[in-house]
Amino acid sequence: MQGKPLNLPKLLLLAAALTTHYFVFFATATPFLVAEALETAFHDVQYCGWMIHYEKRRFPNIRHIAFKMLGVGLLYGLVVGVIEIYGLLRVEWAMWVFVPFTMIVLYHYYIDGLIWKFGKDPELCRLMFSKS
Repeated sequence: MQGKPLNLPKLLLLAAALTTHYFVFFATATPFLVAEALETAFHDVQYCGWMIHYEKRRFPNIRHIAFKMLGVGLLYGLVVGVIEIYGLLRVEWAMWVFVPFTMIVLYHYYIDGLIWKFGKDPELCRLMFSKS
């Protein structure tokens, strides 16, 4: 509509995300919390893959940052999973912490959108897409 070329990688990523949601939630009739756990685990593995690639190029002398992040992410996922389950069971203490944890997750997507803009940061673009 603005006369700019289409961003095919972004459109393909959006199509992959939407079809993943469709197949996990509707086609397989997976319970909601199980589907959320599956998609969160996929997102964590995908994100850590990007971080490992970035870490190797940006910080060649530092190792295993992404694996530490994966461990922290899994621990956080367990804590949030327990809070969600107790929140859905209407346990009072979980209801008070459910919303702040949910806001952290939403804020994380906002920050991801700011950080990983390859076309706007020449160094990031070079680090992620160069052949070396």
